[in-house]
Amino acid sequence: MISRFLKQTVTITPKASFDKWGNPVAGTGASASARVQDVEERIQTAPDTFVEVSLAVWLEGTTSISNDDTVTFGGSAHRVVKVKKQYDIKGVIDHIKVYCL
Repeated sequence: MISRFLKQTVTITPKASFDKWGNPVAGTGASASARVQDVEERIQTAPDTFVEVSLAVWLEGTTSISNDDTVTFGGSAHRVVKVKKQYDIKGVIDHIKVYCL
């Protein structure tokens, strides 16, 4: 149902591993239809942990994405800090909302 609103394209690059300093190392990127919006929100990522995010991205419910992946849009890369799955009335994942730095 949300697919009709996903008029933009992003590239999602998953983290493949971590380097010796613990930083994520990128894998191979894939394009996905999305709705991208600039935001200035403070979200909770863990108990007692809040971050200021600058980008919200809505994706199809079947999109594979997780924390520390990279979303590239408009030539800028943004690190994913929270993935929120949204369910429909039947309990099926309708779409995914992603928050990025």
